[in-house]
Amino acid sequence: MMLLYNTLFDCIFPTTKNQNIIISLINNKTIVMGALLFIIIGPIIEELICRGLFINMLFERNTFWAPIITSGLFFGLLHASGNFIELLYYVFLE
Repeated sequence: MMLLYNTLFDCIFPTTKNQNIIISLINNKTIVMGALLFIIIGPIIEELICRGLFINMLFERNTFWAPIITSGLFFGLLHASGNFIELLYYVFLE
C-alpha cells in the first residue's frame, strides 16, 4: 500500500533536484552525526545557556525567584511554542 502511495505521490509531485541531492548526501555518518548533535550536544548546550547564562551569570547568588522565572521564560520562548498554553508547559518544565 505504501509503495503505491509513494509511486502516485511521485507522479503528482516529482522529487526536486535539490531533494535528490540531499537524499544522496545522507549516509550512516550523517545519521550518526545528526543523532549526536540533536540528542546529546543540543540539550547540553541548551542547559548551559538556560541555566548557566541566566541563573549563574545574570543574577546575584542571593536571588531565588527572578532567575528561575527568567530562565523558564527564555526556555519557553526558545522552543517557539505555537500558543500560550504550550509556552506555559515549557516555562514550567524548565
